[in-house]
Amino acid sequence: LVENIDKIKEGYKIALNEKVRNEKLKTELISNVSHDLKTPLTSIINYVNILNDPNITEEERKDYLNILDRNSKRLKSLIEDLFEASKLNSGKMKMEKEPLDIISLVYQGIGEYSNLYEEKNIEFKVNSNEEEIILDLDGKLMSRVFENLIVNALKYSLNDTRVYIDIMSKENSVEISFKNISNYELDFNTEDIFERFNRADKSRNSSIEGSGMGLAITKSIVELHNGSIKIEVEGDMFKIYLTMPKK
Repeated sequence: LVENIDKIKEGYKIALNEKVRNEKLKTELISNVSHDLKTPLTSIINYVNILNDPNITEEERKDYLNILDRNSKRLKSLIEDLFEASKLNSGKMKMEKEPLDIISLVYQGIGEYSNLYEEKNIEFKVNSNEEEIILDLDGKLMSRVFENLIVNALKYSLNDTRVYIDIMSKENSVEISFKNISNYELDFNTEDIFERFNRADKSRNSSIEGSGMGLAITKSIVELHNGSIKIEVEGDMFKIYLTMPKK
């Protein structure tokens, strides 16, 4: 009886801690959403007001219109990410699977996005134990996964370093790992980073733009494919592992 009571107490304690954690994450989510949507929106409102000033020069008008264009696209991207994350988590996302080579999807993502942040001189090194690995995948969704991971690596990697991508075929699964050296100190909970609008730069004041939903969307897509994802941090080394089932 005493042992059962102790188990009940321990279970209650765990449940209470989890509830407190969930409430904390909800509060942070609302705060982060407000921050990330408010920043470009405030800028748009301010520059619209400036453009109404008849005394500004044509050159200034062009500069302000460029800033408006950039911020409106950022706001649009944030809202689209929010809707996609909501759709994925609601279970209403329909997948269209077909046999695809996952190695080709990775190379396709590198080809499309490696020209971003060219000034950082980041090199991608891909290694695989097979030339071709065919899995039943939704090509559009899995392309989004690799897009998120590649763009994240480009954004957050130290200049003049390499991003290592290993694709290993095992008996019942395929493991894909991304490893890069971060350009700033890594200080975050590896579980919480998968929450929507949660970013590694907790202050959210860095010059690196992002909705903070990339990894949350990535996790949802991987899990829709019955896969799993985890993050490991070792010093300044950031490692993310995807495990995808073969059947």
